[in-house]
Amino acid sequence: MTASEPEDFDLEVLSHLDSVYRVALWLCGDPIEAHDLTQDTYERAFRARATFTRTNVRAWLLTILRHHFFNVRRRRALAAEVAIEEAERVPSGPVPELPSGLVRRDIEAALAELPQELRLPLLMADVEEMSMAEIAEALDWPVGTVKSRLWRARIRLGTLLREYRRSES
Repeated sequence: MTASEPEDFDLEVLSHLDSVYRVALWLCGDPIEAHDLTQDTYERAFRARATFTRTNVRAWLLTILRHHFFNVRRRRALAAEVAIEEAERVPSGPVPELPSGLVRRDIEAALAELPQELRLPLLMADVEEMSMAEIAEALDWPVGTVKSRLWRARIRLGTLLREYRRSES
């Protein structure tokens, strides 16, 4: 990015505002804290604009968000950063079919039960429609870890949703 393109940078960065907020909300679960995290992420991004060298602005913003979120949590001693294990073998096979008649609250409740290391890649892939490479870049994980966690998240989510449907019957 060159100094002659500040408006392009601003427009590109701001075009991802909703995406950054949604991920922040799923990280912390609190709309007010998510707003603060989003604002802090953008403040840091605009301060670091001269050092921006990546081509994927959204992944760069989500990396800033993730780092800031974990720094805030460590300072508050509310949670520890999730350790990233070695990439696990991704079993092959289809994702189980979800039951019909699900409602938004069922899905939100099931997502909230997923551990963060499974929830975040799932949301980035299925809600934000990011590629495996983009998720790996944003989370600073190997692509194999992203694939493994995404597969595990989808299987766990399917299991939770089937349990919700059974409990309502």
